[in-house]
Amino acid sequence: MPQDIHKRNFDVTKNQLAHDLTIVKLLRSGKTSTDTSLLYDEYLEELQYTKAVIEDKTRYEVNYTEPVSFPDDED
Repeated sequence: MPQDIHKRNFDVTKNQLAHDLTIVKLLRSGKTSTDTSLLYDEYLEELQYTKAVIEDKTRYEVNYTEPVSFPDDED
């Protein structure tokens, strides 16, 4: 199957998008700590917020009739 080189979107799961955006936000915040448990706690807090924003923005499927939710984390 030929690949559409003019495709303007890309396939990414909501969980991966939330993770990537959370990492970028934490890196840009400039906060540095050697305590990994504090960093992880901050990551989890920001990740939950980012997931909520993504879910709010992508609440419905293409047919706009059924709500979409995050599946259980597969990590």
